[in-house]
Amino acid sequence: VSDWADFWIQEGFATYAEAIYVNDTLGEERYLDYMDDLRARIANDKPLVAGRDLTSAEAYIGDIYHKGAWVLHTLRWLVGDEAFFEVVYRFANDPDFAYGLVSSDDLANLVDEVCGLDLGWFWSRYLLRADIPTWRVERLPEDSGERVEITWGDSTFEMPLEVAVGGDLRRVDMKDGRASFVVPAGIVIEVDPDGWVLATPAAK
Repeated sequence: VSDWADFWIQEGFATYAEAIYVNDTLGEERYLDYMDDLRARIANDKPLVAGRDLTSAEAYIGDIYHKGAWVLHTLRWLVGDEAFFEVVYRFANDPDFAYGLVSSDDLANLVDEVCGLDLGWFWSRYLLRADIPTWRVERLPEDSGERVEITWGDSTFEMPLEVAVGGDLRRVDMKDGRASFVVPAGIVIEVDPDGWVLATPAAK
């Protein structure tokens, strides 16, 4: 990396490569278990990128390994395997990046290019803040059942969520940090049941 501030790139990718090996050799269920174990080690005490022109001592925190890997895990789910692995391949092999110095901005710009998206909200939330996003679920009576309202604690955060409704998975878009849909009254709702998104329920 061009600045120790972006130390998470080399260590996060290295840690996530181990998880991908688990995925490829033992299957997705074991992979998700492996990521769950990594998540338990995340401290969320300091941002992954805590300023510029840092020394290695200033940039070195345990989260560059485990949280760095989780940022990539969540990104993979967000953009899909095809785009994610194209980004990984190009980041490792494209002459613009290979055998040179890179930054978090280089990676973010490559993701945007490959996916045709502007994911500034993703990078600023996961790299520049120590705390992780929180979501809240409310269930309100509706004539035809119940209205489920899911909101992020930060309205600028637009990460979609996987929601299981009575066991059936659906990907829910969170435009402006919120979503709303109607379900049968009393049906079981689970948010991110497989653990793809680095987030947590808001404290009640």
